[in-house]
Amino acid sequence: MDIDGVWGQLLFPNYARFAGHRFYLGTKDHDLALACLRTYNDYLLDEWCATRPARLYGAAVLPLNDIDEAVAELRG
Repeated sequence: MDIDGVWGQLLFPNYARFAGHRFYLGTKDHDLALACLRTYNDYLLDEWCATRPARLYGAAVLPLNDIDEAVAELRG
């Protein structure tokens, strides 16, 4: 990032797809899907972005079909 003159970066979930389709939407096992989504978010924020917290910002994936679960995951 320094070489390219980039101060910070927003990291989007390309593998999980933007809204977490791969982990969450359209799955039959709701509990497993939610566990995968939470694991992805935890890794993104606690491991990946933690290496440079002032410069790396992760776009977490929220369970879009349930507002209460989405708020709970956002509050983490």
